[in-house]
Amino acid sequence: MANPAADAASTVSGAASAASIAPSGLAIPRGDTPTWHQIFRDNFTGTTLRKPWTKYNGRPGGASTSQWKASHAVVGGGMLKLETYKENGQWVSGGVGTWNGLSMKYGRIDVRMRAPYAKGVSYVALLWPANGGWPPEIDFAEDGGGNRRSTAATLHYGSSNQQIQRKKAANFAQWHTIGVRWSPNVLTYTLDGKVWATVKHSGVPSTKMVLAIQTQTYACSDPWSECPGSTTPARSSVDIDWVVAYTHK
Repeated sequence: MANPAADAASTVSGAASAASIAPSGLAIPRGDTPTWHQIFRDNFTGTTLRKPWTKYNGRPGGASTSQWKASHAVVGGGMLKLETYKENGQWVSGGVGTWNGLSMKYGRIDVRMRAPYAKGVSYVALLWPANGGWPPEIDFAEDGGGNRRSTAATLHYGSSNQQIQRKKAANFAQWHTIGVRWSPNVLTYTLDGKVWATVKHSGVPSTKMVLAIQTQTYACSDPWSECPGSTTPARSSVDIDWVVAYTHK
C-alpha cells in the first residue's frame, strides 16, 4: 500500500497555529487512534496541490454540457477549492483523485468540506477502483446540485450497476467532516465522527480503491440531478479544508 503521508505533511510548519491552517475551525487530525493507523493527511497549505493528488481534465462520462479543467482545482487560503464557472459559454468544474500514489484496500477516510448552495452544481466524494474498472464505486457523500440540505451515500456493485443508497439530512453548505469506514462486506458512513448509516453486503468491494472528490454540472435532461439555472452563481466552489486516511491496526 502506498504511504504518502510524509509527502503531504512535510511542508506544514510546526510553528503554524491550528487556526491559521484550518479555515473550517477544526484542525486536521494527526497520528494514530487506538483503532486506526494514519497513512495520509493533507490540509492544503501553500498554493500547490501535492502528491498523491491528480487534477481532472476532460469531459465527465456521459456529460455533453460540461467539462473538467485542472485550473478549476485551486489551492489557497488553507484549502482546496473545486471551482465551477463558465468558460466560452460552457460550465467547467474541478476534480481531484489520489491516482498518484494513494490506493487502499479497506480503511477509513475523513474529508472536512463544505458545499455552498449553487443550483445545478453537484459534488461527490468517492472511492473508485485503482485499476480503472467499474463498478464497484463507493460514494460516501453526494449531492446532485440540490439545496445542500442532505447528502447521499451509495454503494455501486455488480456488472449491472446495482445500488444500495442511504441519505442523511444536514446543512452541507456549512463545514462538516464526512467519512467512510470500509471493512470486508461492511461500509459505515459517518458525519462529524458519528455513525449515521451502515451497509452490510457481499457487494462491498474487496479491491484497491483511490479517493476522488469532484464537482460538475449536468444537462437539464438528466433525470438524477439538478441543472444550472438563472439563480446559479456565476462562480461557486466546493471547499475542502483537509483529508485524512487510515488503515486498520
